[in-house]
Amino acid sequence: MKTREVIKINRTLTLQELCDFMQQRWNKESYNDFVVGRPAGLAFEDYIMLPATTRCVICVYPRQGKVILAVMPNSEGQMALAGSLAFGGYGRMGVVGEMNGVASQANGLYAAYLESLFSRAGMLSESLKRKEPLLGQFDAATGKTARNVLELVKIAPPEAQGISILSFILGIISLIIFFTGIPGILLGIVAILLANSVLRIQGFQAQAYAGRFCGKIAVCMSSIVAFILIVGGILTALYA
Repeated sequence: MKTREVIKINRTLTLQELCDFMQQRWNKESYNDFVVGRPAGLAFEDYIMLPATTRCVICVYPRQGKVILAVMPNSEGQMALAGSLAFGGYGRMGVVGEMNGVASQANGLYAAYLESLFSRAGMLSESLKRKEPLLGQFDAATGKTARNVLELVKIAPPEAQGISILSFILGIISLIIFFTGIPGILLGIVAILLANSVLRIQGFQAQAYAGRFCGKIAVCMSSIVAFILIVGGILTALYA
């Protein structure tokens, strides 16, 4: 996923002009409110900031003949400034996972929407490159409908959903066969690795969390059984 999106326009805007443009056209209910400020104390300039994840913010700023949207680390407290949605629900992802995963997805959706606004205003210097987000999608996993851009990024792609389900199934099986020792360990490790491959990006997938949890329990239990079997085998061989 891209952490930086560039929209080419047929004029150069100041930050205030870009802010005014967005204030007049931006759908704050579906695409969230925004503020002007600095995402972190070490930032050298102000940006238009849109919410993304707990530790990341989308910064929008103008340059010569273009507008740039970039994922940036977010200092504590800045989320309240953007104030539109609760920022939880992404799971226990690392900062890199947030930046390259969910936050980058949000960045791409914001960019597509902003590009469509520039297109309607006759300000694009090139043809449309992005497809405007399709809100109102139903998420079968949660039973909810995504009516906001940050809800939309929570809907995992089919391949991620498949891996989550596979991880959950393998985690359950590894628990069932824990008494086999090493086979239970191996299956539990596979369940954990599959779950982690999804959770690094799609940190809110319930099946992947369950699969990882079951896998960890199975690895612990199977390790105890394997230890008992190995020690028992050694003692049997010594005293046979």
